[in-house]
Amino acid sequence: MAANAKPRLSLVMIVRDAEADLPHCLGSVEGVVDEIIVGDTGSKDGTKEVAARAGVQVLEIEWEDHFANARNQALEKATGDWVLVLDADEVLHSEHREKVLELITDPDAEAFEVSLINYVDNPEITGWRPVPEGIDQAGGHSGYVSISLVRLFRSNPQYKYEGRIHETVDHSIRNAGGKIQPSGVWIHHFGKARAENAKPKREYYLKLARLNAEELPRDPKAQCDLGDLLIESGQDDEAFRTFSRALELDPENVRAMNALAGVALRREDYDEARKWLERLENAGPELSRPARVNLGILAMRDGDYTKAQQILTDVLAADPGSAVAHFYLGVLSERQGNWEDAAHHFASALRLAPRHLPFQARQLASANVSQGARELAQDRSSEALRCLKVALQADPRHELGYFFIADVLERLNYKEEAERNRARARRLAPDLFENSG
Repeated sequence: MAANAKPRLSLVMIVRDAEADLPHCLGSVEGVVDEIIVGDTGSKDGTKEVAARAGVQVLEIEWEDHFANARNQALEKATGDWVLVLDADEVLHSEHREKVLELITDPDAEAFEVSLINYVDNPEITGWRPVPEGIDQAGGHSGYVSISLVRLFRSNPQYKYEGRIHETVDHSIRNAGGKIQPSGVWIHHFGKARAENAKPKREYYLKLARLNAEELPRDPKAQCDLGDLLIESGQDDEAFRTFSRALELDPENVRAMNALAGVALRREDYDEARKWLERLENAGPELSRPARVNLGILAMRDGDYTKAQQILTDVLAADPGSAVAHFYLGVLSERQGNWEDAAHHFASALRLAPRHLPFQARQLASANVSQGARELAQDRSSEALRCLKVALQADPRHELGYFFIADVLERLNYKEEAERNRARARRLAPDLFENSG
């Protein structure tokens, strides 16, 4: 490149059946990139026609069940001084267009990490954050999980992607002596929030992750990538073995610890979960705060409401955007009979994560359990029973619904049915019986 010449930037993509997403993606980089290379891996829809109408160079790539190989074939066709990598369901943040152009003028820079903003509406996912006000590219989503990835790097034949799935370019950059710097650039990703074709895609990715882990048996990342997909597929036993293997390879791997804690919680192996959660307390805030929330939940389950209150309140003080901390403070308030506090915390959780159906169900159930408890206190058993049945229709796992229904049925002399409901409440929340006098 001639001295003082503006660096040329190539957008490099691999796509398949992306006709609906591609125009939005390409529009986000119009006027930023000088060249667009779209590697098509076998589209059956109108993807190639959409790309052609946009004046994009389309490269047909034979799909070999290997994402890195496909990306590298597309990379080879780029003629720019720098490369920007996007997927079809991603867009460049509109306020960061100029920042990209400024970054690539740095003569000493080789590569930059961007923040991939993965939109998801489930606040119980590790690392979830509410969407800040003023972000008009969120597509109506309430939250996201951000991960750092190298997506902007100098064109260099030594820089190649590695990995059959969840492919990365950073290893080759570092191995060639290149320095990777933070950029502050956001890329919005919408694919994780979509339900369509989720199961077939997950099953296919799981197949690739198995192959990848077999090919890279000493790579903890490959094991963790496989473990994540096993958990998504509901295969916790194999996931536990896979993350344990990752931890053998890297004893300080917090990603594996976090996953093992989650598996243990689902198995109701609370001692095992506590072991991993306590180790995660010293990890970065993205892992330590969810770990603290789970430790608060365990304290509540153990019947130590004072400890649970302190832990969850501390999390909320450090992170007011923790919808999950608000939610479990609501659950704890219910346990303590503080219905107004419960209503406040459930409303706060829903304000942060309005699309999360379990939060909606709990709020509705809580209002009816609260009313049922009041009716019960006034010896209005039939009214109490009606409210509590509505609560359990909204949230069939509401422990206090079963707890109070057992009392109503006992008063009505339905002894066996009362005991069945009491047993269900005890299984869901044994602390209720430790703290009920």
